[in-house]
Amino acid sequence: MSVVVFIGPTIQPGEVQAQLPGARCLPPVQQGDVYRVVRQGATSIGIIDGFFSGAPSVWHKEVLWALAKGTHVFGSASMGALRAAELHSFGMRGVGRIFEWFRDGALEDDDEVAIIHGPAELAYLPLSEPMVNIRATLECAGRASVISPSSLLTLSMGAKALFFPERNWPNILAAARKHVEASELAAFEAWLPLGRIDQKLEDARSMLRVMREAGAGSPPFKPSFRFVHTHFWEALVSRCELVAQHETADPEPESILDELRLEGVESYGAVRARATARLVSNLAKNAPEPPTEAAVKAWISHFRQRLGLPTLARFDAWMKANHTTPEAMENLAARELSIAVSLKNARSMLIASMLDELRLADTYTRYAGKAFQKMNALPDVDGRLEAGNSSSPDTLQIRLWYFAQRLKIPVPDNIYAYAADLDYANLNNFNAALRDEYNYVRLNLAESEQ
Repeated sequence: MSVVVFIGPTIQPGEVQAQLPGARCLPPVQQGDVYRVVRQGATSIGIIDGFFSGAPSVWHKEVLWALAKGTHVFGSASMGALRAAELHSFGMRGVGRIFEWFRDGALEDDDEVAIIHGPAELAYLPLSEPMVNIRATLECAGRASVISPSSLLTLSMGAKALFFPERNWPNILAAARKHVEASELAAFEAWLPLGRIDQKLEDARSMLRVMREAGAGSPPFKPSFRFVHTHFWEALVSRCELVAQHETADPEPESILDELRLEGVESYGAVRARATARLVSNLAKNAPEPPTEAAVKAWISHFRQRLGLPTLARFDAWMKANHTTPEAMENLAARELSIAVSLKNARSMLIASMLDELRLADTYTRYAGKAFQKMNALPDVDGRLEAGNSSSPDTLQIRLWYFAQRLKIPVPDNIYAYAADLDYANLNNFNAALRDEYNYVRLNLAESEQ
């Protein structure tokens, strides 16, 4: 059984994994995503978060197609609650109070669940308060007699009047100061930090529990409707297939070399040494063209700006102090420009030469094949989404795992030198390669256990 859950600002991957071990956590759902994961073998899909703007929203037709294919589809909290309320009669299973509010007609507007949030790199950090959470919090405050019914209504109407990106408690309280007694508002503010209700999160947790209880033994969903292929549906399928072809393009040369790097400095260095020998010979036959006069003048001008020598008089004084002349500076500029071109050519030629070495050793397909699989698998793992999750292992833990379990050697004393020996531009690139490898291995283990 392959389980996929679309999440974002509502809940973090670690909590999903805790309740549904082996589930793939994907970013907020958008148009085409449900079709894609069903094609990839998903048998159970949970939709929590989704895009409302900035990307096309998930189609109702996609969910219906998934149900028609026998896939179980659950929805809760945010976009999932909206789609479940609209499609529950067709078999999409809604969970939680927010779903019930929309299903029963108590709520109708999409902005009730809409928020603004940070990017994936910040784990979709919420930057506003959803109206459904505001309603649940005010309802709880009313039951606790923290606030009167009339003031509760004032706060609710004031929050609803705000544009959804501007909904947060400071703005709501500021707007209410003219209409609510200061003492009552102060009591509510004091209660709020511990009394605030995150209804979205509670509903998301409920959905995960329902999905877990449904279990891996559930038979395929049996739809009670006939799915109709329309012109618009076929157009969506065509777009999705084009995207899939793009996503399965050949891996970049650097990603192939990353697989060689992961085997350690000795393996990488041996291939690099043989490739360098060929490269030196090629470079001797392919010296770069001399730079143009305009390029030389531009280099000297940039050099003067870098040293803070705006006037010719100051530049002349600098040349005199450094025992050089205008003609010698032009020759220096020409040499530096030629070296820059050679280094640029050498870098690309070295990569090509190393790939040739892998072909000659008949190991190219092994490295390229793994790079291809990783390229298409890692968006599903979405390590960047998990970067903000406290339960996700940190860089030092992943580094220890790599050296101890993969290479079976101690962690190098100078990790910077080790990364440099692998031709990484910086330590961040080395760390990223290790994290991708860790996520890829973890994904394969999770799928083998299903």
